[in-house]
Amino acid sequence: KQWYQRRVAITAGIVEKMFQRCFDDAKYKQAVGIALESRRYDMLESAIMKSDDIPSLLSYALGIAMTLLQKRTVRNTVLQVLVRLYTNLSEPDYTNMCQCYIYLNEPQTVVNILSKLISGSEDELLMVFQICFDVYESATQHFIDEVMEGLGIKQKKEKSTDCDSALIPLL
Repeated sequence: KQWYQRRVAITAGIVEKMFQRCFDDAKYKQAVGIALESRRYDMLESAIMKSDDIPSLLSYALGIAMTLLQKRTVRNTVLQVLVRLYTNLSEPDYTNMCQCYIYLNEPQTVVNILSKLISGSEDELLMVFQICFDVYESATQHFIDEVMEGLGIKQKKEKSTDCDSALIPLL
Protein backbone atom coordinates (compact mmCIF):
# COMPACT_ATOMS: atom_id res chain seq x y z
CA LYS A 1 0.00 0.00 0.00
CA GLN A 2 2.82 2.43 0.82
CA TRP A 3 4.44 1.62 -2.51
CA TYR A 4 1.22 2.53 -4.35
CA GLN A 5 0.76 5.79 -2.44
CA ARG A 6 4.35 6.75 -3.14
CA ARG A 7 3.93 6.00 -6.84
CA VAL A 8 0.75 8.11 -6.99
CA ALA A 9 2.54 11.00 -5.26
CA ILE A 10 5.47 10.79 -7.69
CA THR A 11 3.13 10.69 -10.69
CA ALA A 12 1.16 13.67 -9.37
CA GLY A 13 4.42 15.58 -8.93
CA ILE A 14 5.47 14.84 -12.50
CA VAL A 15 2.11 16.01 -13.84
CA GLU A 16 2.37 19.23 -11.78
CA LYS A 17 5.82 19.87 -13.24
CA MET A 18 4.45 19.30 -16.75
CA PHE A 19 1.74 21.89 -16.11
CA GLN A 20 4.24 24.36 -14.72
CA ARG A 21 6.50 23.95 -17.73
CA CYS A 22 3.56 24.45 -20.11
CA PHE A 23 2.56 27.61 -18.25
CA ASP A 24 6.13 28.92 -18.12
CA ASP A 25 6.52 28.35 -21.89
CA ALA A 26 2.99 29.64 -22.70
CA LYS A 27 2.09 26.26 -24.22
CA TYR A 28 -1.54 26.44 -23.20
CA LYS A 29 -2.85 23.96 -25.79
CA GLN A 30 -0.49 21.35 -24.37
CA ALA A 31 -1.67 22.20 -20.87
CA VAL A 32 -5.29 21.73 -21.99
CA GLY A 33 -4.41 18.31 -23.40
CA ILE A 34 -2.62 17.26 -20.23
CA ALA A 35 -5.50 18.58 -18.11
CA LEU A 36 -8.05 16.62 -20.11
CA GLU A 37 -5.95 13.47 -20.08
CA SER A 38 -5.31 13.68 -16.33
CA ARG A 39 -8.85 14.90 -15.57
CA ARG A 40 -7.49 17.98 -13.84
CA TYR A 41 -10.40 20.30 -14.48
CA ASP A 42 -8.88 23.00 -12.29
CA MET A 43 -5.84 23.05 -14.58
CA LEU A 44 -8.06 23.00 -17.66
CA GLU A 45 -9.64 26.21 -16.42
CA SER A 46 -6.26 27.72 -15.49
CA ALA A 47 -4.73 26.93 -18.88
CA ILE A 48 -7.63 28.49 -20.74
CA MET A 49 -7.78 31.58 -18.55
CA LYS A 50 -4.00 32.20 -18.77
CA SER A 51 -4.08 32.12 -22.56
CA ASP A 52 -3.83 35.27 -24.63
CA ASP A 53 -6.63 33.94 -26.87
CA ILE A 54 -9.28 32.56 -24.53
CA PRO A 55 -12.03 32.11 -27.18
CA SER A 56 -9.70 30.10 -29.42
CA LEU A 57 -8.58 27.85 -26.57
CA LEU A 58 -12.19 27.36 -25.44
CA SER A 59 -13.07 26.29 -28.97
CA TYR A 60 -10.07 23.94 -29.02
CA ALA A 61 -11.11 22.36 -25.71
CA LEU A 62 -14.71 21.99 -26.91
CA GLY A 63 -13.51 20.25 -30.06
CA ILE A 64 -11.40 17.83 -28.06
CA ALA A 65 -14.24 17.17 -25.62
CA MET A 66 -16.66 16.35 -28.42
CA THR A 67 -14.34 14.23 -30.53
CA LEU A 68 -11.86 12.52 -28.23
CA LEU A 69 -13.47 12.13 -24.81
CA GLN A 70 -15.31 8.82 -24.90
CA LYS A 71 -16.54 8.56 -21.33
CA ARG A 72 -19.79 10.49 -20.98
CA THR A 73 -19.29 11.54 -17.36
CA VAL A 74 -15.86 12.97 -18.15
CA ARG A 75 -17.14 14.76 -21.26
CA ASN A 76 -20.09 16.21 -19.33
CA THR A 77 -17.80 17.50 -16.58
CA VAL A 78 -15.58 19.16 -19.18
CA LEU A 79 -18.62 20.68 -20.90
CA GLN A 80 -19.81 22.09 -17.59
CA VAL A 81 -16.40 23.70 -17.03
CA LEU A 82 -16.48 25.14 -20.55
CA VAL A 83 -20.00 26.52 -20.07
CA ARG A 84 -18.87 28.30 -16.92
CA LEU A 85 -15.93 29.79 -18.83
CA TYR A 86 -18.09 30.80 -21.82
CA THR A 87 -20.50 32.47 -19.40
CA ASN A 88 -17.74 34.46 -17.70
CA LEU A 89 -16.31 35.95 -20.90
CA SER A 90 -16.66 39.72 -21.21
CA GLU A 91 -19.13 38.92 -24.00
CA PRO A 92 -20.60 35.49 -23.23
CA ASP A 93 -20.46 33.05 -26.15
CA TYR A 94 -24.09 31.95 -26.21
CA THR A 95 -23.70 29.94 -29.41
CA ASN A 96 -21.05 27.62 -27.98
CA MET A 97 -22.78 27.59 -24.61
CA CYS A 98 -25.92 26.27 -26.28
CA GLN A 99 -23.88 23.66 -28.14
CA CYS A 100 -22.64 22.45 -24.76
CA TYR A 101 -26.18 22.46 -23.37
CA ILE A 102 -27.37 20.39 -26.34
CA TYR A 103 -24.80 17.72 -25.50
CA LEU A 104 -25.58 18.04 -21.78
CA ASN A 105 -29.27 17.58 -22.65
CA GLU A 106 -30.41 20.77 -20.94
CA PRO A 107 -33.16 22.15 -23.18
CA GLN A 108 -34.59 24.46 -20.52
CA THR A 109 -31.27 26.25 -20.22
CA VAL A 110 -31.28 26.79 -24.00
CA VAL A 111 -34.83 28.12 -23.70
CA ASN A 112 -33.68 30.56 -21.01
CA ILE A 113 -30.82 31.81 -23.19
CA LEU A 114 -33.03 32.17 -26.27
CA SER A 115 -35.71 34.00 -24.26
CA LYS A 116 -33.11 36.44 -22.97
CA LEU A 117 -31.62 37.05 -26.42
CA ILE A 118 -34.96 37.41 -28.25
CA SER A 119 -35.69 40.64 -26.43
CA GLY A 120 -32.21 42.01 -27.06
CA SER A 121 -30.47 43.87 -29.87
CA GLU A 122 -30.55 43.04 -33.56
CA ASP A 123 -27.24 41.19 -33.20
CA GLU A 124 -28.68 39.13 -30.38
CA LEU A 125 -31.71 38.30 -32.51
CA LEU A 126 -29.37 37.11 -35.26
CA MET A 127 -27.64 34.97 -32.65
CA VAL A 128 -31.05 33.47 -31.78
CA PHE A 129 -31.40 32.38 -35.38
CA GLN A 130 -27.92 30.84 -35.37
CA ILE A 131 -28.62 28.98 -32.14
CA CYS A 132 -31.95 27.73 -33.51
CA PHE A 133 -30.22 26.43 -36.61
CA ASP A 134 -27.60 24.72 -34.43
CA VAL A 135 -30.31 23.14 -32.29
CA TYR A 136 -32.12 21.96 -35.40
CA GLU A 137 -28.91 20.50 -36.85
CA SER A 138 -27.46 18.79 -33.79
CA ALA A 139 -30.16 18.12 -31.20
CA THR A 140 -32.53 15.21 -30.93
CA GLN A 141 -36.15 15.67 -31.91
CA HIS A 142 -37.12 15.37 -28.24
CA PHE A 143 -34.73 18.21 -27.34
CA ILE A 144 -36.11 20.36 -30.17
CA ASP A 145 -39.67 19.67 -29.02
CA GLU A 146 -38.80 20.70 -25.47
CA VAL A 147 -37.17 23.93 -26.65
CA MET A 148 -40.17 24.76 -28.81
CA GLU A 149 -42.54 24.01 -25.95
CA GLY A 150 -40.43 26.10 -23.57
CA LEU A 151 -40.62 29.01 -26.01
CA GLY A 152 -44.39 28.60 -26.31
CA ILE A 153 -44.28 27.54 -29.95
CA LYS A 154 -47.28 25.41 -30.83
CA GLN A 155 -46.46 22.42 -32.93
CA LYS A 156 -48.68 21.16 -35.71
CA LYS A 157 -50.06 17.67 -35.27
CA GLU A 158 -47.98 16.63 -38.26
CA LYS A 159 -44.42 17.24 -37.21
CA SER A 160 -42.88 19.64 -39.66
CA THR A 161 -39.25 19.29 -40.62
CA ASP A 162 -39.24 22.74 -42.15
CA CYS A 163 -36.82 24.83 -40.12
CA ASP A 164 -38.43 28.11 -41.23
CA SER A 165 -41.76 27.13 -39.69
CA ALA A 166 -40.04 26.67 -36.34
CA LEU A 167 -38.19 29.99 -36.51
CA ILE A 168 -40.96 32.28 -37.78
CA PRO A 169 -42.88 32.33 -34.45
CA LEU A 170 -39.75 33.67 -32.74
CA LEU A 171 -40.11 36.93 -34.64
